[in-house]
Amino acid sequence: MRLKDLRLANLQMLYSEKLKSGLSKRTVKYIHAIMHQSLYRALKWGLVAGNVADAAESPFPVHRVAEHLTREQIANSMDT
Repeated sequence: MRLKDLRLANLQMLYSEKLKSGLSKRTVKYIHAIMHQSLYRALKWGLVAGNVADAAESPFPVHRVAEHLTREQIANSMDT
């Protein structure tokens, strides 16, 4: 696909397909970052009229809360 033909829907479809294929949200977020930076450069060089990645929504990685061990769990792990 030529850069000038790239649309927001194309990026959103790419992100959806990558998630459905099993890639993590974090990996798709990296893909978005690379696309955004690449299109920024293309805009700077006059190859495109705008950066369609500005409007694209990349998935947000899930932030997990760390679970802390209890004193009992620590004591049990030291016994083994």
